[in-house]
Amino acid sequence: EIGAGYVVMSIRKCERGPPLVPVDLEEDRWGRWPEEPFSLPAFLRYFAQCVGLHMEAYDRMYGQQLVPYQAAVSAAVWGEVRAHFLECFRLQRSAYRRLNGGAAAPVLKIGVEG
Repeated sequence: EIGAGYVVMSIRKCERGPPLVPVDLEEDRWGRWPEEPFSLPAFLRYFAQCVGLHMEAYDRMYGQQLVPYQAAVSAAVWGEVRAHFLECFRLQRSAYRRLNGGAAAPVLKIGVEG
């Protein structure tokens, strides 16, 4: 059962489409998230893999289905990958603004549960 020791994440400010995924970080090349409808757990797993990390993300907590823009991640795993993941996500935000124009870019909200 997913619950104790998990971090709940949500994503916001995707007004100009879903967040981007890295195609080649060294060359700062990014692509659109291809899956519809958007699922934050699937996005987080794929994004982590693209930046050389392993992170499981879940769409359920306490037996309840989370909404598509929420995910649960083990707090222990998040503690290990957090710095690198957030730095890469920061690069994604810059690329998102550059590719889409405007000031808005996806934001991850991170909270602790249990």
